[in-house]
Amino acid sequence: MKKEKLISIIVPIYNTEKYLKKCLDSIINQTYQNLEIILINDGSTDKSYEICKKYKNKDDRIILINKKNNTGQSDARNRGLNIAKGDFIGFVDSDDIIHKDMFKILLNNINNYNCEISMCNILEVEDTPNVKIDVKVSKVSKSIKIDRKTALNELLLDRECFRNYPAVKLFKRELFNDIRFPKGRLYEDIRIIYKLFERANNLVYVNDYMYYYIQRKDSVVNNVTEESILEYIDVIFERYYYIKEKYPDLQLNNVYSIVNVVIKMSRWAIRGNFLDLYNGKLKEYHNVLKKELISVDEGELIKLMTNFEKMSLYMLEIDRDIYINVIKSLMVKK
Repeated sequence: MKKEKLISIIVPIYNTEKYLKKCLDSIINQTYQNLEIILINDGSTDKSYEICKKYKNKDDRIILINKKNNTGQSDARNRGLNIAKGDFIGFVDSDDIIHKDMFKILLNNINNYNCEISMCNILEVEDTPNVKIDVKVSKVSKSIKIDRKTALNELLLDRECFRNYPAVKLFKRELFNDIRFPKGRLYEDIRIIYKLFERANNLVYVNDYMYYYIQRKDSVVNNVTEESILEYIDVIFERYYYIKEKYPDLQLNNVYSIVNVVIKMSRWAIRGNFLDLYNGKLKEYHNVLKKELISVDEGELIKLMTNFEKMSLYMLEIDRDIYINVIKSLMVKK
């Protein structure tokens, strides 16, 4: 009888006692049972560590690492990667929930399609007191195999299965040889996902929603600062220049990625009232963008853009002050 492959699931944990039990239940109750569940308590000051200990005592697949000090999600994930024994690596954030068949389906796709990375879709769920998730995974959803260049091209659009979240993916362990999440940096996912894609010969995805992202008001992504805006736009431009040099035939989607980030970060700066940033560093990035726009066909680029993006790019070019008023008026309407 063929031995089942081991999946290592890495779960960084920091002050998520409100969500942790549902998260861990969704992992230990996976229909694929040959799991190594690595919990890294990253210096939590609430009852997260106590919850982890209770789960470890009732499930011998759980490995618990307790860090006295909080050093961030990247370091916690890296600690998990350093000890993982699995043939495959998966990640789950400790405030999220996964479908009971998620890892079984992702692994089956890797085996059936001979791929190194398997992906599913993500459903964003509003954090409410009695949040309930009842999503049925289709029995007939078509899994699609693609090569690395196609995957990289889709990743630049950051949509559906091809978002920069490691948690909606299952990776062959070898892909992480000498790759780790950058410690002390924001948006660490964006910094490494395209590098992992580049190492894969083939990838497979299914559009079923099997990962449920709980939208917490106090999460890092919902607490925008000037630093986070600058880090976000910096990492997207860093990836842009890398892809531009190595994969010039992906330039259309690559340019779209910097159009999207300039618009998004301009909007974030206005909403946060960081107007010096908006009129300073972000304007500089916009000027860089204008030079890069000439490298692609304008008509093809417009096809990728939403109506809001078209309007935003036009107004940022014509009158940045009016754009401030437009975004602020939209904030009032909400």
